[in-house]
Amino acid sequence: MRFEKVLVKCLCIGLCALFTTLAGAKPLSPIQVSIMPANTPAQGQPVQFVVRATVTMDADNVHILVSVPESLQVLDGELQWQGPVSKGQETLLRFSAILSESSTALEEAPLIQVQAAVLSGAQFGGNQGNALGRLAASAHYVWQTGLANVAASSKTSRLNSRLKSRVVKGNGITVHEFELRP
Repeated sequence: MRFEKVLVKCLCIGLCALFTTLAGAKPLSPIQVSIMPANTPAQGQPVQFVVRATVTMDADNVHILVSVPESLQVLDGELQWQGPVSKGQETLLRFSAILSESSTALEEAPLIQVQAAVLSGAQFGGNQGNALGRLAASAHYVWQTGLANVAASSKTSRLNSRLKSRVVKGNGITVHEFELRP
């Protein structure tokens, strides 16, 4: 009798731990999207980008939209796609872009954004802005310019000058602690 009580208590504790873990886990989005350059960006040279989108379920209406900033000039390719996608199927968009002449002096790096969404039939023809928030995913690519790299490194050096560091040793472990001072 005592053994059964202990077994029931252990089982209850185990189930509580399992449910707590499952409650904290977030499910994966039914759509995944990424953007990567096919070649290394070089100053004054066009770069080809590949956008990949996959779904974990059959979807009749998938919409992919690439937003390119004004500082980049799109030379060729597609910036949007819409249509059905089967479970596990990969949809590719390819486009080439170049940094415009006036953009080489930018302090902030241009940001290319990609949004992919699974839309229902009503959303497909209607307001798609609301639909992109439901079953959606996004990705981005930061195009580093020469001046943007210099600006980022100067921000980093200013931050490093404000950091106070010390080394703490304890229990056979060496830890580098950093404190940010105003």
